[in-house]
This record gives sequence, C-alpha cells and structure tokens, in this order.
Amino acid sequence: MSSEAAIYFPNGAVDANAAGDAADQRNRTCEEAGDRFSEFEPTDEQLLSQVGLGSREAIGLLFRRHARAVFHVAHRILRDESEADDLRQEVFLYIVERAELFDPEKGSGASWIRQVTYHRAIDRRRYLNVRQHYTSEEFDERRTPARAVHSTPAALDGKAIRESLREQLTIDQQQTLELHLFEGYTLREISEKSGQTLGNVKHHYYRALERLR
Repeated sequence: MSSEAAIYFPNGAVDANAAGDAADQRNRTCEEAGDRFSEFEPTDEQLLSQVGLGSREAIGLLFRRHARAVFHVAHRILRDESEADDLRQEVFLYIVERAELFDPEKGSGASWIRQVTYHRAIDRRRYLNVRQHYTSEEFDERRTPARAVHSTPAALDGKAIRESLREQLTIDQQQTLELHLFEGYTLREISEKSGQTLGNVKHHYYRALERLR
C-alpha cells in the first residue's frame, strides 16, 4: 500500500470471509468519524459531496459503510484476496481524488462506488492477465473484447456503463450482473427475485463475465 493510502486506511490483509470486521479494526479513525456523524446520519450522496470538499471524516464513514461491498466485488472479479484488498484501497483513494465525478442525478452513491470498483477491478485483472498472474484459460486476456469499457472518468458514468453492458450482454446477463455486482444481491437472492432457477442465474452471471473479458 502506498504511503498516501496509509493516511486514510491502515495496513493489514483482509480475507473475504471477515472483510467487515477487519475493515473496522484497520481504520479506527473511521469509528471516530461514525461517532461524529451518528447524530445526523448523512446519506452517501452527502458524504461524497463532503469528500469533494476535503473531509477525511466523510471518507472514513464511507469506508466503514462500503469497504465490505467493495472488497466482495473486487474479489469476485480478481479471485485473489490480496489483490482485492489492494484494489479496495485504490478505490477509496480514487474516491478521495475524484469525488466530484459523482452525479446524484445519475444514480445513488452506493451504486457509483460499486461501478468504480467494477471498472478498476476489470482493468486490474487485464493487467494481471498480461503478466500471467492467472494460469487458467478462464482468465485468458485474449478473450477480452476490445470494446470493453475502461475506468476513465467518462466510463464511470452510470449511464455509459449500462449502455456498454446493453451492447455486450443479453438482458438476463445484464440484469444479473448489475444486481450482483452493483446492487449487492447474492446469486440465490437474484434467483428468488427473478423466479429463475439458481443454475440459470449462475449461467447468466458467468457468461456475462466471459463476454466482458
């Protein structure tokens, strides 16, 4: 982790099964932020606005709220706990630096944070593929479409993300990916919500990831 990241987020590895508990232990300043904000309970959108004005308390509370979800999205894509933990730090540093890119008229704060995570994780996986971090053909970089969205400021616009997904995925694949990665539903919950079998939902999800690679 960079020295800049250490200013906001302490060192220490976090595994996928204990991400929430570890996030609390790793960031005591976040607990102080939570105490100060508890009376007013600001929304994610308000916190992002405050982050854009330089508030460390606001980024601390956002970290407490979303560290687990960010880790889970990163881990689903990267399949590596250490890489997912590093990417989580990068995501929150990106939020510190580029909070002004968030537009509340285009979606919720939580959705924007997940979108940032998704695109940075995809870019990181491509980087790791090139360096043969993955040995399985499942992660073959040659199967990544050239038209896949990269994590530029424009690409992090929620509308641009969904347009890209519509271009590359079937409706079932798009809906499954959005619910799982952006909204935090488990595949079983998506199955119950959509009325499809769990097997079909898993098929849509993994086919969507395959197309986006």
